[in-house]
Amino acid sequence: MASQNKGGHPKDSFIHKHFTGEQDTRMKSHQWIMTCKYCLASEATPIIHRDIRCLSHLAKTDGQGNCKHVPPEVRREARRLLMLKAGIERSPSL
Repeated sequence: MASQNKGGHPKDSFIHKHFTGEQDTRMKSHQWIMTCKYCLASEATPIIHRDIRCLSHLAKTDGQGNCKHVPPEVRREARRLLMLKAGIERSPSL
């Protein structure tokens, strides 16, 4: 999954650890289309790797489009990362 683009954001190792993805070259932005590694093939829905969509998929337990099979420790880490992105929790390095 090496990026063709020299610029842009660095890869998010947490996301790439829990999702498989491929770059959509049909779109100008070449965004990544991700699939959760924990969802059953019959339930898996492609997610555009943008904003907090992948983290939300792992973190939330209610509603449609959220993973029902993610291990509890991965769900907790996804929630912690969402709080970090929102500025609710401080990074351990601070």
